[in-house]
Amino acid sequence: MIRPTVFLLSLLVPSLCYGQACEGKVFAEGSRIGLSGCLSEALVSRAIELMPSDLSEFVVQSQGGDVVAALILARELSKRRANIRIRGFCHSSCANYIIPAGVKAVVEAGSQIAFHGDARITVQFQAATLAANPTIEGAIREILQSEERFDSQNPRASLIHDAQLVVLSNEVVTVRVGLTCKGLGYSRWTPSNSVLLKMGLLDEVVPISNEIMAMIQFKSSEDFSLDGGYAADPIVACAGSADSK
Repeated sequence: MIRPTVFLLSLLVPSLCYGQACEGKVFAEGSRIGLSGCLSEALVSRAIELMPSDLSEFVVQSQGGDVVAALILARELSKRRANIRIRGFCHSSCANYIIPAGVKAVVEAGSQIAFHGDARITVQFQAATLAANPTIEGAIREILQSEERFDSQNPRASLIHDAQLVVLSNEVVTVRVGLTCKGLGYSRWTPSNSVLLKMGLLDEVVPISNEIMAMIQFKSSEDFSLDGGYAADPIVACAGSADSK
């Protein structure tokens, strides 16, 4: 059974991130914008406001946050055809939407990328909770439509959705490449950077850059444990399971 409690909380209470106040900073340096911290409406608005017309790279270090804000930022980055650089960590809404928004996505060596369900997966497995709250269900339906539009325009986002569906479900699932298999039943997907490279979700692993050290200090997240997560390519696992039937 999927356990997306934290992600559901971020859908219902956007001002929270991992149960704590959502805080972050935005930095501007020439044609580069940097964002560090929890994604919120205010932080995303500030980042978009500071984006130069010749935006070349968006540097991000984030534990996730407000799904709506993350989708707004992702759509803007996609429209501007910006490159994405992951510095230190990118989890939850950051991983779901910011990584696939870039024309090119690079990750600095040693950075952590982790997923624990997008909006559609969360709603699918929390149907009973949402059915008891019609007002909340209506609001979340709009989030789902926004997420689906983004995925349709960004193939990497669709692949991320399928991979998480296989990892997080205990039920039989069908992914868009035509595979049907039993879900793996993990609580999170914590792939290595090499796995993401092979899947085509990242373009390159690069050295930690001293050039942007003053903008966002390279560090690992203390909010999201990678222990107990599934680390391999779930689409390959799904294909293997389907072939063995």
